[in-house]
Amino acid sequence: MTPRPRREWFPRFIEQLLTGNEETRQLLAEDPFPDEPPTHIRVRRYRYEYTTVDERRETGEWWRREFVNDYYGPVSLNSLHRSRLF
Repeated sequence: MTPRPRREWFPRFIEQLLTGNEETRQLLAEDPFPDEPPTHIRVRRYRYEYTTVDERRETGEWWRREFVNDYYGPVSLNSLHRSRLF
């Protein structure tokens, strides 16, 4: 039996969020979907850098961020299930 790559946990995690799985939602510090599960999820990746002392003083911000890419999605539960068929 061939071991599965480690990164395959992420689609399963997303799937469980889309189904509203209580145990999976409890893994999050704050549940962003307290009333009902989302219909779609998109994960975006950002690069964070601390601001300089002058920037912090001027803006009050501790860091700045720059969009890198869409890491995952957008996906729905149906699109995840369809992708497994092929």
